[in-house]
Amino acid sequence: MRSIDSLQPREVPASWSWVGPHGEETFTLTRTTLLVAVKENCDGCESFLHGDLGAFADYDLRFVASEGAFPTARQTVFLAPAVLLQLGMKWPPTYVVIEPHPARIVAEGVVFSPEQVAEEISVR
Repeated sequence: MRSIDSLQPREVPASWSWVGPHGEETFTLTRTTLLVAVKENCDGCESFLHGDLGAFADYDLRFVASEGAFPTARQTVFLAPAVLLQLGMKWPPTYVVIEPHPARIVAEGVVFSPEQVAEEISVR
């Protein structure tokens, strides 16, 4: 069973801008990327932001939010409301897996835990 039954494959931009700890930054897809949209007060998000993420070593793992602050997170969270809309990630906590050539979403789902996401993307 998957958190989202039907993937809606779609092309996406190969780069975008977001706000990180050092101000506005540009991100360019260079390898398969796991983008996790997080929100405040979310158990699944907390397990990602503070947990063991070794299962995702083969991915460029990035965290994004449309709003909020994550001062205690072990991971950097980029503020990127426009990117979330562009990628069709309307309701965090969700994730997408993006392949770079061509830039397209190849997996997506709802975030409950790192283990659940790792299992879902391993069978894509």
